[in-house]
Amino acid sequence: MAKLADRYEQGLALHRLGKLAEAEREFEKVLRQKPGHFESVHMLGLIAVQNRRMERGVELIAKATRLNAKFTLAHNNLGNVLVELGRREEAVASFDKAIALQPDLVEAHYNRGHALRYLLRLNEASASYEAAITLKPDYADAYWNQSLCMLQLGRYEEGWRLFEWRKRKAQPIGLRSYPQPLWLGDQDIEGKTLFLYWEQGFGDTIQFCRYAKFAEARGANVIMEVQPRLSRLLRRLSPTIEFVEQGTRPVAFDYHCPLMSLPLAFGTTIDTVPSEPRYLAVDEAWRAKWTAVLPPSKKPRVGVVWSGSAGYRHDSYRSIGLAAMLPLFEAEADFVCLQKEISPDDAALLRQTGRVTFYGDEQNDFSDAAALVDQMDLVISVDTAVAHLAGALGKPVWILLPSDWRWLLDRDDSPWYPSARLFRPGRLDDRIEVIKRVKDELNKVLTPN
Repeated sequence: MAKLADRYEQGLALHRLGKLAEAEREFEKVLRQKPGHFESVHMLGLIAVQNRRMERGVELIAKATRLNAKFTLAHNNLGNVLVELGRREEAVASFDKAIALQPDLVEAHYNRGHALRYLLRLNEASASYEAAITLKPDYADAYWNQSLCMLQLGRYEEGWRLFEWRKRKAQPIGLRSYPQPLWLGDQDIEGKTLFLYWEQGFGDTIQFCRYAKFAEARGANVIMEVQPRLSRLLRRLSPTIEFVEQGTRPVAFDYHCPLMSLPLAFGTTIDTVPSEPRYLAVDEAWRAKWTAVLPPSKKPRVGVVWSGSAGYRHDSYRSIGLAAMLPLFEAEADFVCLQKEISPDDAALLRQTGRVTFYGDEQNDFSDAAALVDQMDLVISVDTAVAHLAGALGKPVWILLPSDWRWLLDRDDSPWYPSARLFRPGRLDDRIEVIKRVKDELNKVLTPN
């Protein structure tokens, strides 16, 4: 028995060192000695998950829970894998078992909140995050996810306040340290210099850059730092905003604020969302460039986006895939891919279909993307920066949604973008049904009675 225990501990040590193949061999040796060793079965399941053999991981971790029904950690980890596989109802059941066995297991309450949030059971998710916070009062990640529930429910006053916890997460978001004070709306900024800076993705910068003009309206001198690919476009936001390169600290300023704290600073509610129909504009030179690039057409031009950046952790959740979009291309329109990058498989499929033109190589930054979007009669996009860009330009845009906080619930419009129309799946993650509805609506638009 001592030898078996030593082998198991050796396996754990190897696993901690990231030596997965060696750890796997040690756990398999343990199981040859004792086939019912549930801890080793569990560890083999975790290794399978780390190697992206997800179904095998579920099989093994579930087996560990059958070998020992009171194995709390395995129930919790099984739930995590089920969430990643999209089997969220089952995941909730696993977290419930873990919590029943160990009510003070803070991670199980937190993870249960995630599963429920994906299921859009937001009040229940909020309760789970609250339970985690009760057990761990400084649990920044739980507070932040609680904020996402509040924001998606339209409870903006509470949501924006809790959203500040992102700066205290294990991997902080939007946190910078300067001698000058952070501005969250309390101080008078008339005649003061306010330094605003980006913090998350391109879409977030596009959505919240509009607040810079609000700061100017209060009399502030505004300096902005944005991602290089957005810099040229956003310089047209206001002629009096000073822009600095990414990573450059302004010589002098009085206050600073990350862009996504500005809704809190300006006290934004659902009723006071800044909903200017168009707050970004395309330079005439860029427009002329893309007018020359695009061939003349007598058909409506429809821009399409089916996937976002592969580097985004949750891209598989928001992206649909080109193959799923193919039914749309039967409509009588000229389809243009608005993505800068596509996968080799998608490129091959585009060549095969011959129905969508790709101009990614001609796009240098978002000023080109904006000018290309400007040439479209309609944009159909998953939830990416291009969707935000189309909305900021006032272009009709149909957005195919996952469950993201900024699009609220149970509505097909957005207070953030008056030109947007939201397409939500009738059943969670039913992308085929969404595409069918979009196709029907597109045909109505292109062939009106």
